[in-house]
Amino acid sequence: MSTAWAQPDADAEAVTPASQDTRFIPSDLLAWDLGDGRTLRLATPDEFGEVGEVLQSAFTTGCWVTPTYKEHLAGIADRALTAHVWVAADADGVLGAVLTPKPQYLRDPSFTFNILGVGPRGRDLKLGERLVEHSVALARAFGYSVVEIRSSPHMTAAHGLYYRYGFVRRIDWETSVVDSGQRLLAFTYRVADPNPDAAIPVEEPPTRWSFPSQPKEIVVTLAQHTPPGTHDHVGGFRPEAPRLPGHVVLDADARYRLDVAPDALRGRAARIARRLAAAQEFVTVEDSAAVTPVLFEADGTLLSDDWSALARSILTATEAGRAYYPPEARAEIDTLEFLIAHDLVGGLERALFAGSEKSARVAQRVLYARLGEFDQTLAARPYLLGAAVTSADISLFSVLIGFDLEYRRHLGWGAASLVDYPNLWAYARNLLALPGFADDGELAALGLLASPDGSFEAPWGDPAPVEGVRDLRDAWTEPDDRDWSAA
Repeated sequence: MSTAWAQPDADAEAVTPASQDTRFIPSDLLAWDLGDGRTLRLATPDEFGEVGEVLQSAFTTGCWVTPTYKEHLAGIADRALTAHVWVAADADGVLGAVLTPKPQYLRDPSFTFNILGVGPRGRDLKLGERLVEHSVALARAFGYSVVEIRSSPHMTAAHGLYYRYGFVRRIDWETSVVDSGQRLLAFTYRVADPNPDAAIPVEEPPTRWSFPSQPKEIVVTLAQHTPPGTHDHVGGFRPEAPRLPGHVVLDADARYRLDVAPDALRGRAARIARRLAAAQEFVTVEDSAAVTPVLFEADGTLLSDDWSALARSILTATEAGRAYYPPEARAEIDTLEFLIAHDLVGGLERALFAGSEKSARVAQRVLYARLGEFDQTLAARPYLLGAAVTSADISLFSVLIGFDLEYRRHLGWGAASLVDYPNLWAYARNLLALPGFADDGELAALGLLASPDGSFEAPWGDPAPVEGVRDLRDAWTEPDDRDWSAA
């Protein structure tokens, strides 16, 4: 794939905030006197480097983290765009720290805090307890009745602290899998007497994209991409079934028309299959606004509206395409295709278009659990079935890139990103770099293709920020560099 990419902005570091935003923090929470010359307060920007070092030391003294997570711990300046950085410190420097979301960017019904850590110099001073207490006090002041946190399974000392404070483990919520296999534990705390008068206006999180002249307005709306469907009695989204379900047989000597939007989640696999199968001569594409792709015969007769089977139908029409759907592997591919269609595409739609918050959260957890399972599958192989790309990879890639660059911003603050699943992240970038997986129109619809002046369209708006990634669009162009020669 050949694309002219915008160059990073040489002055990008200058957008780091000169000071932390204190507009919504009550004055009595801006600083706590911890006694013996120690205070709990907001960090200053010139302390961000030291905070990162203390957190790295905290998370690697008596416990273990992956190299990737250790590197992310140092990215405090980037995290400070959307989070408050609180420190416990004395005259000699930072002793411990915790990050809490800036309330104007928080969309979830519960408050949270993350990467709480106390360095070796601050151990045995009860600083962890005070950092938790302060985080809960912020939740109360901002009007939240629940604090929800995640923690790695080996952080047993932290778990003991949470239990002592009154947190309850929520095993039924533990579907997030990160760092190639760690299933995060979930804890919640019921906040007493949350402020009933808290009214914090919603703001869009700042971003640090290096692309110049990029429009910020959002052209695409979720309403435009809502498939036909209904809601059940608890608000769960139930998509409408296809009128013509299942596989259809195409004749390479006939003529067909595929109507689908270039950024449609359901239609991306069919568009890719058309190119990989070299079926452009007999399957033309109409860039319509169709959320669900439809395939017509030459006379206008509807042939198929089963989006989950269209890619395989197109692949089997040519010799080149059948290599991606070999007869000996079709049973296994069909099983994978069902999981991708039902749990990933369907799960994402159920999370986005639910009629109740509870149904949306349940759907989101199922989605994350399935992403975690696929991440584990790809830990030992480059593609789902081994060394060769198949129809299942086309379908999985199609939902992964749409999830990360289009839909994730609508899942709320703190939604998992593809970066949280290292094997899926490398796999998807590798596939994007292969010929046929995206044309210029699709790249532009995703915001990945630069115009000659270096600017980018942003039809979906900026993707939600990802901790540890300076520019998500630029990161998508870095393919998987793992060596699979011995796999």
